[in-house]
Amino acid sequence: MKRLYPSLSACAIILLTLLSLLTACVPKSGVQSTQHGIKHSTNHSKLVAPPQNSKQIMALLQLAEDGDIETALTELTRLSSEAPSPLKEEAAFRRVQLLLKTHALTAVDETHQLLHLYPNHALAPYAHFWLAQWWDEQSNGIDGSPTDEYNKQVFQELTAALKHPRLTQALAKKALFMGKNKDLNILDEHDKIDWLLAAAHIDTAQADDFLRLAASNISLEYLQALHQNHVISPKQDRLLYLHFARLQLMEGNMKNLRAVSTLLANDAPQLPITRTIKAWQSGDTQDVYIGVLLPLTGKYARF
Repeated sequence: MKRLYPSLSACAIILLTLLSLLTACVPKSGVQSTQHGIKHSTNHSKLVAPPQNSKQIMALLQLAEDGDIETALTELTRLSSEAPSPLKEEAAFRRVQLLLKTHALTAVDETHQLLHLYPNHALAPYAHFWLAQWWDEQSNGIDGSPTDEYNKQVFQELTAALKHPRLTQALAKKALFMGKNKDLNILDEHDKIDWLLAAAHIDTAQADDFLRLAASNISLEYLQALHQNHVISPKQDRLLYLHFARLQLMEGNMKNLRAVSTLLANDAPQLPITRTIKAWQSGDTQDVYIGVLLPLTGKYARF
């Protein structure tokens, strides 16, 4: 009797061949790494060009680097009070940079005063980073000091640098690298979420990781507060809402899931995420269709 269909072994060979071809077509994903094992992809639309540095002040910083810190500080102090703008402001920022580097007693207070005076200066985000470096050095436990409190100060200054409107690409990379190598567990909810959101908005390559971590550490009340104060939005921070809602669904916390669904329905009814979370909250399901690649012509087309 003549077979109308190929043997089972022939079918198995065909299917295995097709699966191997499909696997070969799937793009390979891997972790890109740099020298330090971290791949940064900063949001260039939010970053500005590096600040312009005067040769005169750079020469003074080099003088300090060569060991004559006292002369450099004296001249920077004079320029910060007598020089015309913008040299005056640049000298003032470079002066506090040296004060922080040399651990002068008044360094932190003077830096904060300068930031209050010139909050939007091109060197202001750098000043926040210099403060973060200073606090990081103190967090090594000098004289039995509370290292956790110092580490909190590090994150607060790094967050301020990342959120500054005059952040540069080079500074963003330094701030992100420092923050990623610190322990987040010492932070309270406010500081932790503040850092994670700031990092996600700048490092777009790892935004999903940052927002997933934020979703697992944020309370419903704090999420609602950030939403109502327009710190976050369903359009810009879609993944934060989505990850938070998914966690509530997985934990069976329908009360929190319903609260998020209501929040989005009231403020962003037109967004796809609103419909998705509403479906989760209501228990709606969708049919899933699975396609299989098979030959359209030839001996096995009948399958």
